[in-house]
Amino acid sequence: MLAVVAERRRDGKSSFVQLISYTILRDDVEMSETLSPEKPFVRKSRAEDKIFNDLVGYATRNALPDSQDIIATFPDGRQQVRCDKVICETNCFSLETSSTEMDMVAMQNTRCNDPVYHAILSWPTSERPTPDQIFESARYCLKRLGMEDHQYVFAIHDDTDNVHCHLTVNRVNPASYKVAAPYNDYFTLDRCCRELELKNGWKHDNGPYMVNGDGAIFRNRKFYKSAPSAARQMEHFGDKESLFSYAVDNCREKLNSLFMQSDYNWDDVHDILIAAGLELRKKGEGLAIYDVANDEQCSVKASDLHPELTLSCQQELLGKFNPASIVREVNKDGKDVLLSTVNIDSQYDNRLHRRDNGARAERRNARAEARQDLISRYKAYKTSFVRPGISADESRTRFRELSASYRIRKNNVRLNERDPLLRKLMFRALEVEKMKDMAALCGVSQWYSFS
Repeated sequence: MLAVVAERRRDGKSSFVQLISYTILRDDVEMSETLSPEKPFVRKSRAEDKIFNDLVGYATRNALPDSQDIIATFPDGRQQVRCDKVICETNCFSLETSSTEMDMVAMQNTRCNDPVYHAILSWPTSERPTPDQIFESARYCLKRLGMEDHQYVFAIHDDTDNVHCHLTVNRVNPASYKVAAPYNDYFTLDRCCRELELKNGWKHDNGPYMVNGDGAIFRNRKFYKSAPSAARQMEHFGDKESLFSYAVDNCREKLNSLFMQSDYNWDDVHDILIAAGLELRKKGEGLAIYDVANDEQCSVKASDLHPELTLSCQQELLGKFNPASIVREVNKDGKDVLLSTVNIDSQYDNRLHRRDNGARAERRNARAEARQDLISRYKAYKTSFVRPGISADESRTRFRELSASYRIRKNNVRLNERDPLLRKLMFRALEVEKMKDMAALCGVSQWYSFS
């Protein structure tokens, strides 16, 4: 079972007449129907007057109370009507006047530019629910959206592969004339789909909400909300960890595990947050998360931390909200000071770095490992190093070998060079080289002897 929220028109010209006519007048040419010159395709008129007349004609073909067009009536004012091949349900006075009634109610609120709300509930090909089940599901979704008392028209389309139901709702309340603006209506409807699947034994579809093996509904991780813009700017430009990121890192997974259980209470929720140095309080019509040690710190919306952590959702499961038991007193400066709490394992500190937190930690760990490896290799080399030694006999032997090599080179010069001046110059060059080699050999011998 899937839920689809139709996009609203950007020009603000949504019409109850056109939407209702689209959902209940199934007069299009069938794909299997053959077109001919005697029976050409003619596009139906979309004029509101023509549509209104068509609606009246369909709904009043047999205006008697026992007409087959009226399937059922209910004490609360609802009625189910069959219009040709479409089964409809509405809580208006009649189906043919439903669009006019909605328009008259919507006109009472001059600030509402688009009162039309359109959603679709669709079932897979393997499911064939009854009309009563479909209408009950539609009313349940409408109640969860906070529009239970609003005017609506439900229309079932079963001439396609997937049975689906169109929900046409007036966002303006007929009693208070206030406009309903369902927050995150797509996610609310998707959760309703999982709940209805569990109730009726239908096949589970994929969506933002899933059902685990124990039959508990939980939010798919990839559909979690992103960080608020203020938190992202603080982390990107200020390189400081925001309270939102701190709460997500320390509490989100624990809350997710808790909400998958069937037996938990407000104290269990508070324990998870207090362990991270956070406190859950009421703020306006919802819940917010505060830093226990600093009330001046900007709070975080509870539903941003976890979509199930809302006042309406949790009060429906756990009852009235109970605040956490945290003891405070007022100091000399007139500020609240935390005296005692239970099981505080960590505290939020906005001085910690946040930008590239993971990459910096990886590089820091890599440098630490390289440093430890270098130190260990140096210690191993230092421990195993043995200075080579040289004896006096070996030193004298090296001096004699060096002197003998230069004597041989001088003898070669004496035999091969006939010019006395050039021979004398070459002898002097060999003497200089011999002195350098002797000095180097002496240095090595002295180093070994001193070491």
